[in-house]
Amino acid sequence: MGAIVALVFIACNAIEKRTNDPKDIAEATKVADEFINNVKAKNYDKAMELTTISEDNPEHQKHINIFKDLNNKLGEITGFKQDTAAAIVAQEGNHIEGVIDLQYTVNYQRGQTKESYTLQYDDDGKIIVRSYAITTQ
Repeated sequence: MGAIVALVFIACNAIEKRTNDPKDIAEATKVADEFINNVKAKNYDKAMELTTISEDNPEHQKHINIFKDLNNKLGEITGFKQDTAAAIVAQEGNHIEGVIDLQYTVNYQRGQTKESYTLQYDDDGKIIVRSYAITTQ
């Protein structure tokens, strides 16, 4: 009986590695889409709530100014599409680590950007935007 219990315990703590799991990509896509839609609606604070940058962080306003500057230069966002998605995630019990990288093309009234998003699971198992890069075309 003791050997069976030990075997079950080891199996429960095994690390599960996932590569390009559709569930991870779908959950991250939902968060990135929400982020872009909030920027589109000029709900910049709401977009920033999906990131690792808290409102009391001095970088918070700097990022909002980037969105405002893009709107001033390129106009309103008219649409976006995901170009690529890749995920490498490891899970041990309830703890999840790894990243999901998503690439988007975002169309504005007067131009286009290529946007890269790196998302991760936080300590509560919720996906958040860890970083992003925006390049104008």
